[in-house]
Amino acid sequence: MRYSIEPSKEVLFDFCDEAVSNKPIVMLNMLRFREQADYGGTHTDRAPCSGREAYGRYARGVILCCLK
Repeated sequence: MRYSIEPSKEVLFDFCDEAVSNKPIVMLNMLRFREQADYGGTHTDRAPCSGREAYGRYARGVILCCLK
């Protein structure tokens, strides 16, 4: 079965049905960053930064959320 970047509910259910809980899942993130972060009109209170720095902000927030 082929899995897509933005899978449908059916594909996610199929994946869960096929997944074996004692085997690792390998995920590869191929990221490309903008020179200047673009928040699309949201988060206008943020200081301008590169896309890489904006992703770092996001990652830190996710990590902190997961540690709670």
